[in-house]
Amino acid sequence: VPTLVESWVNLLNSISEPDLAHLGLISALLYCLKTKETTLYEQIKTIGIDSYAKLILGTRTKPYETALKPCNEILSAMDLESFKTKVYPVLNRSLLRNPEVIIEAVPPLLSSLSFDLSYTANELSKQLAPPLISKTESLEASALASFRTLAKQISNGETIISIVQYLFNIFNGTESSVNKLSVISQRENLLSAIGAFSRSPSTSISQDDILKILDKYFYPMIQQEVHEGLICHMLQQMASWCSRLTNTNQA
Repeated sequence: VPTLVESWVNLLNSISEPDLAHLGLISALLYCLKTKETTLYEQIKTIGIDSYAKLILGTRTKPYETALKPCNEILSAMDLESFKTKVYPVLNRSLLRNPEVIIEAVPPLLSSLSFDLSYTANELSKQLAPPLISKTESLEASALASFRTLAKQISNGETIISIVQYLFNIFNGTESSVNKLSVISQRENLLSAIGAFSRSPSTSISQDDILKILDKYFYPMIQQEVHEGLICHMLQQMASWCSRLTNTNQA
């Protein structure tokens, strides 16, 4: 005779088209089995990750906000392999096709991961950049939150610098893959994202690289800019990067 939990697992396996309500049940089961019933936990985790990828990231209609909250246990159970093979491909495709639908799910997803995202951070940044300068306030806010969260998930210093250079190239209009900027808010968002990476926990960002960022990008921008508010914002982000000069080991 199957136990109650086994009955729930059998029920979940028998559902061909799960809906958002099942995510709450899956998270509750994962929470209850976190320290016991390893086999059942792994079965439910697999169901949960598959359901999350399909219902939250792969959807064509924007999931309501309350549907994201019950996903915490599913996200915290995710390992690097399942993220690589099941979640990231769907996330990447959705950000490319309809970012406005799933962008609000990105910050809680990234913040729940317990592994390094250096391997894919450059690619992910290129998917998040268009929403960041979309001129749609809600879309820009979620994209900026995504960049701030992503910055905390990268340990490789070279990856951090590469992303920052990419964002500066967009700011300066030299990145051909992204539309030219036309309003102040777009530039403010890019500067905020650049500043966010200065607060990365990475300990492998060399002082030489930081000095190059200051010399090649910040100083010329400040000298050429005429908008006072933007100059102040530039100085704030530059100060954030300067603060690493006394705290970063030479790589």
